[in-house]
Amino acid sequence: MQNPVQFFGFSKHPFSLTPDYSFFFLSKKHAEVAKGISTGVLQHRGVFMLTGEVGTGKTLTSRVLVEKLSKHFHVAYILNPFLSPEGLVRNIAEEFGLSHIPQKMDALITELHFFLIEAMKNGKGAVVFIDEAQHLSDASLEMLRVLSNLETHNKKLLQFVLVGQKELVTKLSKKHLRQLAQRVALKYELGPLNISETHEYIFHRIKQAGGLGKVEFNRLAILQVHRLTKGYPRSINILLDNVLKTAAEKQKKVIELKTINAAYKNMLPFPFRYLPFSLVRGFKL
Repeated sequence: MQNPVQFFGFSKHPFSLTPDYSFFFLSKKHAEVAKGISTGVLQHRGVFMLTGEVGTGKTLTSRVLVEKLSKHFHVAYILNPFLSPEGLVRNIAEEFGLSHIPQKMDALITELHFFLIEAMKNGKGAVVFIDEAQHLSDASLEMLRVLSNLETHNKKLLQFVLVGQKELVTKLSKKHLRQLAQRVALKYELGPLNISETHEYIFHRIKQAGGLGKVEFNRLAILQVHRLTKGYPRSINILLDNVLKTAAEKQKKVIELKTINAAYKNMLPFPFRYLPFSLVRGFKL
């Protein structure tokens, strides 16, 4: 099978599923989220929440925020939300690069506190990003509340950005977690792209991959991409990864409606576990 990167002359694959912040597409909502959270963190407002369905770009948005904030903050990025409260604190300490990590919890929190105070004296704050935060246990969420109490007389020493699916909102609405919920300074929710943004998203990624002028999508093809994916970025990537493979195999550099449909048919049964939409039930091309 013809390699689409070689066939089209891309510098790299424009629709890879691996998060790559160089491909970050700044839709109006993504721009609002990035600006709002970064400004809030710089103002030491404490706890922030970013939610959305699978495939809306939460992880990539948070990675862009990490890149931006790391100039002014020590940043910890927690990928495993299933940690115990002690494991969570230990993981945060390791991410910050503490030279001494005690075994006992009280000593560990004290050591972390000292680190944060010294960091603040040196003009650098600290922020923790937690991905898939809807999976945090109630006990771990309570530990986050305890850690959010670490502060000077006017600044939070440790801030949190909780990134997760909509279930996170439901979880924080529990009565016994209300103290943490009340500390959330800003809440944002990412949704799918509209038709215009889908068009911009596709050409943004092709441009970033060095593909301008090397492949063409006609209008009906773009409309069909949006119809099939509902504008979810990850779904667009999955579909167009297969579309480019189909086009390369058929030696076509103009992507038409029939190319989209052919690629879609070849993908069935669709990899639903990666996609947030249920539109395929009863759907006919």
